Amino acid sequence: MANPKGSSFPFSDIPEDIQLCILSLLSPPDFANFASTSKRFVSLCRNDAKLWFTMYHRRWGSKTHITQWGGGNISYMLLYKTLTRWENLIGLWRHSGRADLLAQWPRVITFEWGPSFVSGSCLNGTYHVTKSPFLWMGISSDGLIVNFLDLEGQTETPTGGLDCWLDSICSDHNLVPVTLNFMGDNHFMVEENSNFWNCCKRNSSSKNMIEANEETIVVGAYSGKPRGLPDYLVLEM
Repeated sequence: MANPKGSSFPFSDIPEDIQLCILSLLSPPDFANFASTSKRFVSLCRNDAKLWFTMYHRRWGSKTHITQWGGGNISYMLLYKTLTRWENLIGLWRHSGRADLLAQWPRVITFEWGPSFVSGSCLNGTYHVTKSPFLWMGISSDGLIVNFLDLEGQTETPTGGLDCWLDSICSDHNLVPVTLNFMGDNHFMVEENSNFWNCCKRNSSSKNMIEANEETIVVGAYSGKPRGLPDYLVLEM
């Protein structure tokens, strides 16, 4: 029987592609702890094009197109951390909250992966189930998180780069820029982001806008009073 000690070798002797494959199985805190054990692994664990790309591809490579997020101009670390937070949205959600708003908005919403965005759609309550756009979530080429509440539910699915899509909707008053605030795994709300277009003009980076809170999502949106909606609309899921 072979001696297991005779066949062992240090991690540093393993080919880099296999090292990346192994590290991609770890969580960011775990491989950060691993990097602290040896200076030679610090650069590898900080390598955006290698490690963070490998981690993203393993987790979402079959669900989205990595090169389309942010027009391919954002870091994979930013993309990984953003999608980690958004992943909990995927699936069905039930609308709850004020009774007067429940009558105006569908009770069930589904979130799905798109090539370079996450889309939320309202499901009608009939036997012939149909979907209409409700919320669009993406990242601009400047790394800015962009979320739009679709008041009419008629906006076409984004094609091409998100920046091109943003240019085409600037004059669409039925799309309201919103921010999402996480408040647990089973609840979220949305509110209007009145500073969104100013942030776009300043080319702000979302790297400083992503907060560490990974618990809940809050969605609220200022309606601009279309179709008789209240001045300030808060939707709870």
